Amino acid sequence: IMSPFIGNWQREKTTKLPEIMKRLGAGEDMIKHLENADVKLSISMEEDGKIRMCQTINTAKFEHTFAFGKEFDDFTLTGRMFKVVIRKESDCLWPYEAKGKDYKVSGLMKVGSSGINAEYGDAEGTDYKGSGLMKVECDVLKTTFKVDDIETVSIFNRIK
Repeated sequence: IMSPFIGNWQREKTTKLPEIMKRLGAGEDMIKHLENADVKLSISMEEDGKIRMCQTINTAKFEHTFAFGKEFDDFTLTGRMFKVVIRKESDCLWPYEAKGKDYKVSGLMKVGSSGINAEYGDAEGTDYKGSGLMKVECDVLKTTFKVDDIETVSIFNRIK
């Protein structure tokens, strides 16, 4: 299921990034930085079955390795840190829970041939509702992130 996502990716473009970042509470400096950043993403499967994700934004590197059922650290688009646990009910259903200092959200990742669709309800401690989708078509990774009525789409090309 994860094999189409495995590889190295270079962001080509992102639509409506300023609008969604403002809705999430980001400042102008952060928005400008992310809008013009060179963004790379690397996804790999470790020998022990853990999934490793590394995102490079200009020279800053953010990475985490996770195993199903084990808590790991992650961060939001606006830089807030939180703890995540992803469980695996089946190959296609991955319930998850994320807890930050002042909020909590839970949802369900539905994994299929068309991609990974993350659905989550209202986050406790926030005033928005969102969803996300990651899918691969040929050598293009498309991520869609929606908050309320704002949708941003990022296009990544596979680095060969």
